[in-house]
Amino acid sequence: MSLAKKIFIIVGALFVCIILFLVCFKKHSNPVKQNIILKDSYAREAYLNLKGWDVDLISGSSIRIPESFEGIYSTYAEIQKKQNLPLESYKGETAERFLYKVNNYNGDYDVYAELLISGNELVAAALIQQTPDGFIKELY
Repeated sequence: MSLAKKIFIIVGALFVCIILFLVCFKKHSNPVKQNIILKDSYAREAYLNLKGWDVDLISGSSIRIPESFEGIYSTYAEIQKKQNLPLESYKGETAERFLYKVNNYNGDYDVYAELLISGNELVAAALIQQTPDGFIKELY
């Protein structure tokens, strides 16, 4: 086989690899928002159990999602994007906030799971440690 043919085959193979990489990257760069419906307390607790958490309900209350995400809420909004939850679409709307104590989180301080529900749809979820050096992170 001539050198020109070898170069042509190598360049063609590289081109195919680049196209496949770009197609795969495009699929993963725009994940579809999840549409998780949690109609009642049993569904909410089951969802948290499926994520690996043993929980007890602490409280439920009505909240208003801010019109713009600033400060700690911008961090919270980024966490929701990572989980493909549609918080961004609910700016300025009312939601139900359910707070659960997580019984099986290893650590020195209490950790809570928070679910924001609007019209039975899960719009946000996070693990929260409410200490001065605490955290807000994904449910996993």
